[in-house]
Amino acid sequence: MTNDTKVLNLEINNSDSTLSASTLTVNSSASSSSQSSLLSDTFSCLEAASFRDGGQKADTWCKGQAHISHGDPQKDDKDSYPAAEAQRTLDIRRDTSNVSLAQSIRDGLQTEPPRLPSLVLWDTLGLELFQRVIDSPDYYLSHVETDIIRQHAGTIADNIADGSMIIDLGCGSAQKILPILEALSASGRSVDYYALDLSEAEITRSLDSLATSGNFCSANIRCHGLLGTFDDAQSWLQSDENVVRPKCLLSLGSAIGNMTESEAATFVKKFAEVICKAEITNEGAPRGSSNGLESTRQSSFIIGQDSCMNIKRITRAYADSEGHNAAFILNGLKYSNSILGYEAFEPEQWRVVGEWKNQAWNQNLIAKRSVDFEGLHLSQDQKVHVSQSRKFSKADLADLWATAGLTELYAWPCFDGSLGTYKALLTFFRCISSVSSAQSG
Repeated sequence: MTNDTKVLNLEINNSDSTLSASTLTVNSSASSSSQSSLLSDTFSCLEAASFRDGGQKADTWCKGQAHISHGDPQKDDKDSYPAAEAQRTLDIRRDTSNVSLAQSIRDGLQTEPPRLPSLVLWDTLGLELFQRVIDSPDYYLSHVETDIIRQHAGTIADNIADGSMIIDLGCGSAQKILPILEALSASGRSVDYYALDLSEAEITRSLDSLATSGNFCSANIRCHGLLGTFDDAQSWLQSDENVVRPKCLLSLGSAIGNMTESEAATFVKKFAEVICKAEITNEGAPRGSSNGLESTRQSSFIIGQDSCMNIKRITRAYADSEGHNAAFILNGLKYSNSILGYEAFEPEQWRVVGEWKNQAWNQNLIAKRSVDFEGLHLSQDQKVHVSQSRKFSKADLADLWATAGLTELYAWPCFDGSLGTYKALLTFFRCISSVSSAQSG
């Protein structure tokens, strides 16, 4: 070990358990502020690991932050930070038992018409199957939205404050975020990117893919995973340590289209309240203040919406010739069996049928023969609703944004020349009106 380094042994007491850190090597010739920053980041990392693992796995969760040597100036660059190793996922789930989801399956099948909760689609295999769906050339939404993000990544990055948390609500493969992270990396701003999803395996794949694509998940762009639901994320973001930080929330892929009208309104409103709460909490903080905020009103919400009304295009997107979408929907039965703890459904005894109804593409399972489920009789040809993909008109969106109290800053459309309508929209919001009204009240 050279004379220009220090080795610090770190311990954090977390209730009745002691968390031991792996060796931290610090360049003693670095400025005191640099050393303090590294130590601060490490302690934050260890505290988060303690919260997640009960004080058992800090050395793996923090690897890449807690094992850095800058003794050689030629290695003092972002490539010396092992990005892929530094990526770990924080489990923010408040319910890991699947009891509530099992009850939702039972309750849904008792309704008229019967339905399965769409959450049964999103196990690890379901996420993999859905990726095949959106990779299809006919699945227009993913390709159009990616093009919009590439075109406007610079503007989006310019409106994300230094020190922000970027929360990708349902990250999928996380490739859409890549142009934004590239623009932020070029700007030199420091941000934390959090990929939220229901599958830890999918999060790990997504973060690994980001690391190999651009190697930003180090230096000024720090990448993390969040394992949990939308509700879990809302709760986590409002914790004392997170509520004060500026945020950029992303809901891409027209996730709001998979919800009922009331669910979409609640989703947008609750997350709007999350970003507006940060604005209100930090109102009056001067630029360059010690809390790290550049200014007030730095939080934002980016929402992707599907506005395609071309029925032929919509049908091709969901009824793909390779059968990826059908496999994705049928896998919901397999996951339901796993949740229930026994083979309640035989996937081969069901077929998938889609239909355009009420301005949405509805996906249903049709029983090929009668099915008995826990005292409930489902007759042959019984339709069980699984999911919907709603398409939004301008009037629909205006009502939704007004209900949530969001102020539109940018709206980037992709125009469908064949019908004279939009195929998709990506809208960038602030919550200025909500901040003002909350303070005036």
